Parts: sequence; structure tokens; C-alpha cells
Amino acid sequence: MNALINPSKIGGKICSIPSKSYAHRILICSAFSNAPTDIVMDINFSKDIEATAKCLENLGCKICKKDDNCITVFPAKQISVAPVLDCFESGSTLRFLLPVVATLGNNSTFKGSGKLPDRPISMLLNQLENHAVSFSSSSLPLTVKGKMNGGVFSISGDVSSQFVTGLLLALPLTKEGGEIKLTSPLESKSYVDITIEVMKSFGVDVEITPSGYIVPPNSKYISPQKIAVQGDWSNSAFWLCSGAISDEIVCTGLDLKSSQGDKAILEILKLYGAKVETHNNTVKVSPNNQNPFNFDAQNVPDLVPVVSVIASIANGVTTITNTQRLRIKECDRIEATINLLQSLGSNASYRDGVLKIFGNGKLDGGKVCGYNDHRIVMSAAVASTVCSSSVTISDANAVLKSYPNFFEDFKKLGGNANVI
Repeated sequence: MNALINPSKIGGKICSIPSKSYAHRILICSAFSNAPTDIVMDINFSKDIEATAKCLENLGCKICKKDDNCITVFPAKQISVAPVLDCFESGSTLRFLLPVVATLGNNSTFKGSGKLPDRPISMLLNQLENHAVSFSSSSLPLTVKGKMNGGVFSISGDVSSQFVTGLLLALPLTKEGGEIKLTSPLESKSYVDITIEVMKSFGVDVEITPSGYIVPPNSKYISPQKIAVQGDWSNSAFWLCSGAISDEIVCTGLDLKSSQGDKAILEILKLYGAKVETHNNTVKVSPNNQNPFNFDAQNVPDLVPVVSVIASIANGVTTITNTQRLRIKECDRIEATINLLQSLGSNASYRDGVLKIFGNGKLDGGKVCGYNDHRIVMSAAVASTVCSSSVTISDANAVLKSYPNFFEDFKKLGGNANVI
């Protein structure tokens, strides 16, 4: 599926969609809680959230629509035996549920599609194998055998914070609880902060230690009865960045005290020179100066593609450091981002974790490969709003992964897009 976008400024007011990061974690905690939980969120699930929800249903829990803005999760009365759990292309679903399911001892089989089978999980599997679990394969599809016990887990913090989150979510399902020891500094720490926050909402207090985390023995998930999913800073960043280069954007439903790391987009936009105003849970961004800038992407890798787009409109060189992990996302996002910019008449280079964008104050338009990556597709759409000619984006359906209504919202804000 392609998107053909004719140049047109976008602006106006839009409500943020539910945070994918919070939704995954809340669903999982609800599914293994002591009682049903009402979750306040848009029921038009993204593909990633649908993957987690379907896996939980296949494990035996029940998820029902309560109204257009609320679902109820009923914990499983009996865990299914030998279910097949399809994670589609969701790395979060796979890495969160592997340790959780390993505690159940029910011979679950995991499978996935797209680039998911190629994304690294060996470090996580090795830790689970040290705790009474075995696997039919070292990559998808694989069947989990045995039943994980608690104890000490040693894992690197610089490959994926999702490994740490998966272990944290699993430990309350063991009698022993356990300790996670980090063997290297933790990157994307804000995502683990979200995990700890959600677990606390379900009655589990995670102790933070100098070397990692401890989940006490006999911890249990206790339903809060009702919980709301925060607005998503990651996806709202696309609109906020468009506000910096196109026309004023007002984005509502964003918690200014959120644990979400991608809230850092506000500081990046200020460095860029955009006018940024915040009030209660509302952010307003409008064009002002467009300056080159420097920032460290270690804890906010998902922001790199769209931030690179606004950097290409500046006059000068923007430097983004600690981008190496972008090579193992839904695609090689370094290659995809550079290709995106070059396709539209800008330029960028990469070496040893440093991405440089050579902004020349304009973008031309052209054909962009979406790499079947939602963040590349949405970034290209933001870029189109300041191009001098039309932009064609391949794999436009990739937005279903995190933001199913992206192009509908793009058009509501004044964009001229046709998805064909």
C-alpha cells in the first residue's frame, strides 16, 4: 500500500492516542491479576496491542469491550495448555511474554512475522534456561518447555530494556520472586520505569538496587479495578514535530509528568528553536527558528527518524549520538532514515553510532521507501508537509503497527494524503 501526499501544511488540535508502552504492560498485569480490571483506552487497537491481547486470550484470559473507550480484562480461570501465541511483528509482545509464559509451564509456542524472528532474544533465552526452562529452538517459532523459577538473573542493559521488563513482569508469578542484575548500564531506562510504575499500580513494589531490581517473594498482582492508559508521547512526537516546521499544532491528553522517555521531544524542539507551550495536559508547538542541534538518542531511539526530518529543514549540521541500536528495530532505521532524507533532497551520514544530518533549509519531494516500518512512514508524512512537490511513501499500511488512524488524523489536520 502506498501513500501519495501532495504538499500541504498541517495544523490544528488533536488528542493523543493511548500509549502503546503502557497498554502492553497494563494488559499483561491485568491478565494475571486476582480480579477483573477495566482499562480506559481507545478500543481501536494497534497491531502491536492486538498481538498482546490475542496472546493473552489464547492463554485463557478474556478481554471484552465495555464501551468505545474501555475494555475489561478477566484473568484466566484456567491456563490453556500448549497454546500458539502469534506475536505478529511486536517485539514488546514477544520479549514481555516469553518470561511470563515461562512461569506457567504450559508448553506455549511462540511465532512471529516480518523482521521479528530476526530480532535478538538469545540473551533472554539464556537467562530463562538457567532457571529450569528449555526451548525447542533459539529463534521463532519456538516452544517453551519447563517452568521458570525465581532467583537471580544477570543480563546486559544495552541490548534491549524489553528483556528487563519481561523478567520484571514474570517474577511476581513465581513464588520466590527474584533479582535482576544488570551487567552493563541500562539504555532506554524510561521504559523500565514505566514497567515499575504499572506494576506498582497492581500492588507489586519493585525495589531498585545499585545493580538492578528486586521483586520480593510472594508478590502478587492485585487489580486496581480501573486504570487509564496515558496518552502516547512517542506517536504525538510526529504531530509536535510537524508543528515546528509546518503550522501550529495543539496536542491534548499528554501527561507532562509522564515516565515516558519520549517526552524529551519537548526539549529537542526547544533546542531546534520552535515555540513550545505547555499547560495542564496540553502541548502547543508552532514554527519559530529552525536551528541545527545536538542530542543523545540513547534513551529515546524511537524519536530519531522524525527528529532527523526536522533537522533536515535547518541550515547546518545536526548531530545525533548513540543511535547504534536503531539497526535492530523493525528495520535498520539508520539506513531507512538516511534513505528517507536522501530521497527528499537532503543528506545524512552515519559512523560509529553517530548520525549527522546536513540540513539545507528545504526538502524537494519524491519517492520514499517505508521499509514496512511505522516510524519511517509517519516521519516521511511529516516531511511531506514542507516539500516542494508530492511525496509517495511505500508500505504505508505499516502505521497499523502503532497508529491505525494516522492518515485519517493527518487529513483532519489539513494534510492532502491518499492511501492507495
